[in-house]
Amino acid sequence: MPELYSFLFKASQKIAHFHYSIGMVMHPSFYRIRFHRMKANAIAIFLLAANISWGQCDDFEMTIDVMDPTCMGYSDGAITINVTGGNGGYEFTITDEDGTVVNVAGGTPNVLPFGWYYCYVEDDSGCVLYDSVYLDDPDPVEAVVILTQPTALGSCDGLAEVDTVLGYQGSFSGLLYFWSAGGPAGLGETIKSDLCDEFYTLTINDEWGCTGVFDFAMGSAEISTSANHPMLLCFPNPFNDFTHISTGNSIQPANLSIYDLTGRCLRTETTEGTNYLLERGDLNPGIYRLVVGNLSSTLIVAE
Repeated sequence: MPELYSFLFKASQKIAHFHYSIGMVMHPSFYRIRFHRMKANAIAIFLLAANISWGQCDDFEMTIDVMDPTCMGYSDGAITINVTGGNGGYEFTITDEDGTVVNVAGGTPNVLPFGWYYCYVEDDSGCVLYDSVYLDDPDPVEAVVILTQPTALGSCDGLAEVDTVLGYQGSFSGLLYFWSAGGPAGLGETIKSDLCDEFYTLTINDEWGCTGVFDFAMGSAEISTSANHPMLLCFPNPFNDFTHISTGNSIQPANLSIYDLTGRCLRTETTEGTNYLLERGDLNPGIYRLVVGNLSSTLIVAE
């Protein structure tokens, strides 16, 4: 039986690529390992039996084609393994992070969510290829909507305008906008006017079928809600000269509006960042409704 040699190795991963330092120990072994650098992953070729010559596995190579999920939260990602060389009779196994086989009957999996996957190929002679790939979850479709509140309680002269759309797939010009309450719909319909004291919904679809849904309220419709949104915090509250406004992870910048209990808008300004210093200014002591983007809370000015 010819002697084979094992290769001891240690790997250190850099940001964009891998480096390997390899030392060779001369002793009989039933396997040996060779490393290639490919797509920033180490591909190991294992010779599992002592009677396999190096040449039998020397030209055994694989490439992996991946397709990320189309939209955030979708499970339509795919992995395709392409093999060259080897000795035929290939066995393909793809597992997820939990070790579950995702290519049942050796097929090409195409209903995959985001995450790490591990690809294993073995031929008739016991030569093995191994690699790992990551399917990325796309960003959600998000929008910055600028709201101009009705000028008075009962007025229907409010305006909503889409300022920015983030996380969409395809082209910006291909985005479809659908406004509730009989609003405009279709390409480029980024503005809805004549808004009253009501709740509204905007739905945005991109060219790949990804969807973002945004609820917002105008005028006294927002004031009339008694619940305070848990992401919108004011400290101190009640306050005298100023209070700190925290909006969690909401999109910034956002419109900040203060209403009295009749639904009259007293002040509108634009926040910069998720932590914002609100000054009292000309507000009299009393109870107000604070609206930041789509979030609302009670605001109390002390005596």
